[in-house]
Amino acid sequence: MQHHIVFNYLYRDASNYKSWGGVVVRTEQSLAFVEKISCEWRGRYFCAERLGVKDLRAELWRWTAGLPNEDDHDLHEVESISLATVDDIRELPFVGALDTLLEKLKCASAVDEAFAP
Repeated sequence: MQHHIVFNYLYRDASNYKSWGGVVVRTEQSLAFVEKISCEWRGRYFCAERLGVKDLRAELWRWTAGLPNEDDHDLHEVESISLATVDDIRELPFVGALDTLLEKLKCASAVDEAFAP
């Protein structure tokens, strides 16, 4: 059975100001699999540009005259991967298959591996 899944992520600057985003993907994987990968990826960092999702940094620039500041960095954070609601499907961009997103996420989060203890 095909499901629509929402990949929620956020940008958190060094002062802990946050901006949220999300995309919808499709999958034929079980909901148990989706829950498992959500647990595995929650809190992991990635580069939005490398993943191909919207870079959320500029959402916070409205408080800094539209310009980046010293609190900005490139990393975004996985918030959750879960079953999409009707509103998610209607409002968020659709980016393809979950398997493809996960493969890209492995590459986009390679920087996370470099900083692991």
